[in-house]
Amino acid sequence: MKAIFKREFISLVADGRFWIACCLFTLLVGLSTAISLKNDRAMEHLRGGAQHDLRHEWVSQTAKDPHSAAHFGTYQVKPGTSLSWFDPGLDPFLGTVNFLEAHVRSEFMLRPARDSTSARHLGYLSPAFLLQVIAPLLIILFCFGSFASDRESGTLRLTLASGVHPAALVGGKIVGGLAAVFALVLPSLGVSGIMMMRVSEEIDLARLGLLLLGYGFYFAAIASITLWVSSRVLKSQSALAIMISFWIGMTFVVPRTISDMAAAQHPLPSKAAFAQKIAEETRQGIDGHDPQDARREELLERTLREYGVQRIEELPVNFDAIALQASEDYTSELYQREFDRVADQLEAQAQIVRTTAVLAPFLAIRNWSMAVSESDWAHHRRYAQAVEKYRQELVRRLNTDMIQNSRTGDFGYVVQQDFWESIPPMTYEGPSVRASIEDVESQLGLLAAWALLGIVGCLRASARLRP
Repeated sequence: MKAIFKREFISLVADGRFWIACCLFTLLVGLSTAISLKNDRAMEHLRGGAQHDLRHEWVSQTAKDPHSAAHFGTYQVKPGTSLSWFDPGLDPFLGTVNFLEAHVRSEFMLRPARDSTSARHLGYLSPAFLLQVIAPLLIILFCFGSFASDRESGTLRLTLASGVHPAALVGGKIVGGLAAVFALVLPSLGVSGIMMMRVSEEIDLARLGLLLLGYGFYFAAIASITLWVSSRVLKSQSALAIMISFWIGMTFVVPRTISDMAAAQHPLPSKAAFAQKIAEETRQGIDGHDPQDARREELLERTLREYGVQRIEELPVNFDAIALQASEDYTSELYQREFDRVADQLEAQAQIVRTTAVLAPFLAIRNWSMAVSESDWAHHRRYAQAVEKYRQELVRRLNTDMIQNSRTGDFGYVVQQDFWESIPPMTYEGPSVRASIEDVESQLGLLAAWALLGIVGCLRASARLRP
């Protein structure tokens, strides 16, 4: 088996085309990494500068009543992650900026995907894209003839006639093929790692380790499946045709089909229908700005009873601000319910994609890579919920100041600049590594299963191996 391994490994790496492909792929990954890191650092600088300017704009407000400031609002810029340069995932499609104001929960804005061509569904050129799409094609091109070419040239007949056990032959080719595969992709990973260490102040070794583990299983799966197909067909051209078809199917056909199926099974409301439902539900709640609103009168009666007074003028608080906060509570609950309904539909779609990843290892590695890189839907939803919580706390703090420090009808009440400075900026701590992968642990298992399936298929084929 050792001799077979050495022969298989040397025959692959001694081919000049192997080193040309290795150099070109390493160069391509290196350029992609350099561009991605540069863009990521530039975007992080822009995000930090924008957030600093927005904070300065907030604290520099002139004297005004707090609720006017709630309508003046502010923006919140989504921070980047340590591995967003490696796998941007869904970030270009989900937006990076959110406007915070009273009574309204805004969608995220500035989605780069909107400015892209119609080919954006194929993904953005990144190290992850190259490793997920291009690397498997190279693996197929170098492994498809492992058995079939030997059968065509007669080498397989001579090897078996010399007394080599079929299991040892297959085992040696599997190990040699896998070793050559990792020799092909490791230089590109090393180049990416060196570039990352030169520009990154902190390196998340746990996430990098999980990425390497996932991609290791992925490459092993593609290589072992290619070797299995090569062991089962008579001609190398047939093995190449089968594996190219497999690559096209798992990379382009299956993902698009599954996405369309998930969208059809869990459809999302149109933007117009969503806005109309919000408007209809809002009209059923208290209007903090309309003194003729019947629900406002009911709130006034409860407030008078609570403070034990008969007239609104006797209240020790500002009832107008109480009504504004009641309206805010109602709309916040409404937006939370409707946004969660849409988010649950998106999560159901994502669950279908995770479940059907058993059909294609590409789906599994894509899900795993995005989750580890914090660029998947789950991470965006977690951040969006944190932004909404901050928005609600911001508006509540502004209304509470009016409630406690002014009286009903006091439309001249204003606060000074020190009040704006007392409101802290939003802070956000990303999920732990464990929390990031808890929904996609099965994807790593699927990748390992695909690799094991290919290896077992090759070993089982050894019993029926014929020259």
